[in-house]
Amino acid sequence: MSDDPLYRNPDCLSYAFPTEPELSPIACYSEIYARHNMSVYTGDQSASTPSGYCIVAWKNGTVQKVSVADIREIPYAADGSGVPCFPGMTGYDPALPHFIRVTVPQKSSRRFL
Repeated sequence: MSDDPLYRNPDCLSYAFPTEPELSPIACYSEIYARHNMSVYTGDQSASTPSGYCIVAWKNGTVQKVSVADIREIPYAADGSGVPCFPGMTGYDPALPHFIRVTVPQKSSRRFL
């Protein structure tokens, strides 16, 4: 059962059917078993320790459980968004950034009274 209430909603799809050309070998994938494990600190600081895995269904018929530590991100658009890259895909490089990232603490410019 997902820790995200949106994924437990019966009207929600908990899987993706990618249309990006970079993901052409993937039939669908699900992040329902992936956790961000967020820790929120005083102010606007937070950090995450991702864990779990994604279920990946390949168009060749195989289904695979992929650890979040092995999923990388291929930059997709100028706005900084990206698409997941799973081991076995063309273009997979362990040097690419992780798809489910660790969020580093950041200082806020906001001041609270």
